[in-house]
Amino acid sequence: MMLREIQNILLQADFENGQLHYQKLNNITNIHNFKAFVDVLNGTSMYQDTIRELMQSEIYRTSSNTLNIENDKERKAIFTAAAYLSNSAYELLKVSECILDSLGAEAISIRMADEKDFGRLVSDIDNIYKVISQLILNEKINGKFIINSWGTGSRWINLNLGTVLAVTIVAHVVRAGEVVYKKVKEGKIFCEYARGLSLKCEALDEIANKQSELLNQLVNEEAKKIQEEFYDADKDNEYLERIKCSIKIFSELIERSTEIYPAPATPEDVKNLFPDFDKLELITSKKTPMTLINVNILANQGGLTEFDSSGNMSQKTFDSRSDRMFLGKE
Repeated sequence: MMLREIQNILLQADFENGQLHYQKLNNITNIHNFKAFVDVLNGTSMYQDTIRELMQSEIYRTSSNTLNIENDKERKAIFTAAAYLSNSAYELLKVSECILDSLGAEAISIRMADEKDFGRLVSDIDNIYKVISQLILNEKINGKFIINSWGTGSRWINLNLGTVLAVTIVAHVVRAGEVVYKKVKEGKIFCEYARGLSLKCEALDEIANKQSELLNQLVNEEAKKIQEEFYDADKDNEYLERIKCSIKIFSELIERSTEIYPAPATPEDVKNLFPDFDKLELITSKKTPMTLINVNILANQGGLTEFDSSGNMSQKTFDSRSDRMFLGKE
C-alpha cells in the first residue's frame, strides 16, 4: 500500500474522539468509539499485531461502552496498545502531509489498473483524458486537466480539474459508470444461467439483445439526469452524447479495476458522490432498479423465467417441454 493510500485512510480516523478513557474503580469507557477508530486503522494493514492483541482482550468480548477490568496488568496492556496505535498513526499522518503534495478541493486521485501491457496502460490514460476533458473543458464548467503529480513507484495519478464543479460532474459520471458496470456483471451472470438451461440459440440471442437494449436505456437515463443538472438540457444535446460515452468508458475502466477518488480537501457533500470502491457490489443507481429481462421473454423458446416487479428472479423456472421445475423447488 502506497503512502497516499495510507494517508487517505488515516484522514478518516477520529483521533480526538476515538480514544479509550480511564475512570475511577478501574472502569474503561468510550469503547465503542475506540473500536470504530481501530477499524479505520486496520485498513492500513500496518498495525495487525497490535490490533490482534487488542481483539483478544476483554474490551472486544463486551458489547458495552464501559468495562471494569480489575487486573492491573491486563488494563495496562490495553492502554499501552491503544496509546501506541493512536500516537504512531497520528505521527504517520503528519509525516505523510510533509512528504506528499497537497491536493486541493478541485483535485481527484486515480488508481490505474495493474496493467503489465504498456500499450493498454497508455490507452487507459488516453480514455481518462478523453472522458473527463470532454465534460469539463468549456466556459460553463471552467475546468482544467492538469497532472498534479504521479505517485512515485505506484499506479496513482493526481489530477487538478480546476473547479469543485468539475470534480462534482466527474463524481456523478463515475458513479453512473459503476452502476452500469454492476448491471453488466449481473447480465453476464444471467446469461451463464440461461446457457445452463440449454435454450435454443434464438432465445439466447434474444436475451443478449434485450440486455443490450436495457443497458442502453440505463445509460441514457443516467446521462439525462447529469445533463439536466449541469448543462442546458434543451440546447446541449451534444453533451448528452458526451456524457453517455463517458459513462460507458468509465464502466469499462472500472471493470478493469481503475478507481477514482476525491482529494481529502474536497467538500464532504461532493466526496459522498463518489462510489465506495470497497463496497463495489453494493452500488445502486438512484434511478428505478432495472429489470434485466422482461417477464416471459423466454416463453415458447424452451424455457420460462419469471421475475418480480424489482427485477429479481422468481422461485419458479419451468422447462416448457417437460414441465420440470428448476432451482430445486417442487
